[in-house]
Amino acid sequence: MRERTVQIYANRVQRFFLQFTLQNYYYNLHKSVNDRMLNQKERRRLSISCDAQDFRGDYVNYRDNFPSRLFSRNRALTTRRSPSPTL
Repeated sequence: MRERTVQIYANRVQRFFLQFTLQNYYYNLHKSVNDRMLNQKERRRLSISCDAQDFRGDYVNYRDNFPSRLFSRNRALTTRRSPSPTL
């Protein structure tokens, strides 16, 4: 009986140590990659464009597009309904 409890405790210690070392390894790996990439990331060349067209409002023309208004209204009504109780 005593040997079994010693074996159980030894197994727990081994699992804890393995988990601790793996977490420590991945933490150090993550930290080293972040340290290498520090101040080396660059923005994509065309991600900010001064010549880009300014936003002028709704591209879908929501106010005058009646089918899309009906679709969005129906969708909003269906999501608000609570499901009927099943017996």
